[in-house]
Amino acid sequence: MINKKKKFDIEPVSEKKTEGKFLGQLKKEIFILKEKYQNPSEFDKKYAELRENLIKERPEQVVTIEALFTLKDLVEAEAELNASRRKKERIKPEKFKQLMRDLTEWQFTTTHLLIHAGHNRKFVQNFWSECGQLYKLFCGGEIRGRRKGIIGQVGVYRLMEYLRLKPKLSHPDEDAFEKTDLWVSYPQSDEAISVQTKYTVRTKKPILMSTDEISYPSILHYEKKKNIYISHQDMREMMCLREKCQSKAKRDGKNVIGLYLVCPEGSFDSLTGEPTKEFLTQIKPEIKKYFETDKDK
Repeated sequence: MINKKKKFDIEPVSEKKTEGKFLGQLKKEIFILKEKYQNPSEFDKKYAELRENLIKERPEQVVTIEALFTLKDLVEAEAELNASRRKKERIKPEKFKQLMRDLTEWQFTTTHLLIHAGHNRKFVQNFWSECGQLYKLFCGGEIRGRRKGIIGQVGVYRLMEYLRLKPKLSHPDEDAFEKTDLWVSYPQSDEAISVQTKYTVRTKKPILMSTDEISYPSILHYEKKKNIYISHQDMREMMCLREKCQSKAKRDGKNVIGLYLVCPEGSFDSLTGEPTKEFLTQIKPEIKKYFETDKDK
């Protein structure tokens, strides 16, 4: 089996030049395999063999291969978690950890791939087309919700790059168990800065809050006729992020700041994740509350 830790350090370069033709080849092979092997256990075995053989043959495409092949792990993890919720059954801790890793590893690999694909719109279009067909093959559903989440993560990464805050994607375990989507480096501070992001229709304006500022109830932002308050869901997420940052600070012996960023849907280009001009105008005053970036000078 592939060393899972290594794959997170490999940057996909080749696909920038191919416009995603390799993706179509991979999808075709998976479809042929699915049609040939109707027995689930037999298909799983052949699927794992195909994945390993492709990685050996095309090591320069390892991230592209993993982004497509771990989609099956994602679908199966989603199905198992949803089934346990419906039945109100408790999943054993070790099994639960593995399911969460299966979710976050696909998210990490796909975000990593799309960030390094640059602004190759043709490649990204092909990627989502092939992913959508595979997602439907494995579960009969649509990938739109997962796609929106990935675009939000790519968009926030590009935002932090634009502001020269040196973003770094969190390891899948940090995403799954420490509520961290990415880390940013701020030259004027030796503190670790953990950022959790949400890309949602729940708000029309971006929100950026430090977990140190959390109080209840908290005013989200002001409008002419009413105050808008942070939802219970956001409060729970921020409280959880604060607890995780406090635990990490104790383990590492350094201060860890948690930032909770909510971006309105439409803040980023739907293919490349590039922040829109309107969003940049809205978010800059919020960013300035916490950072003096090179873009301010």
